[in-house]
Amino acid sequence: MPPKIPYYASLFVVANARKSAIGKDILTFSISKLKQLLQAGEILKTKLMLRFVAGLTRIIEEEGAIQILSELVSKVEGQEPNVLQSLVGYVC
Repeated sequence: MPPKIPYYASLFVVANARKSAIGKDILTFSISKLKQLLQAGEILKTKLMLRFVAGLTRIIEEEGAIQILSELVSKVEGQEPNVLQSLVGYVC
């Protein structure tokens, strides 16, 4: 449900503050799901998943969601970076 996306993202941010493994797991799952949606060409679901990942910005170190978006754009352009491995190091 699109209106609840920020609430779920905030819930995981709070859970990450208590136990960082939760943040790492949810971020890994979210990025892999995002890659699947992109490969399947499901634009609407991809957009919703991007909103969710943007809500998780507070648990991602350095540039946050900008790093994720730039790597996704480079994937779409055909450069295929390893998004999961590079993002696991960014979790607080």
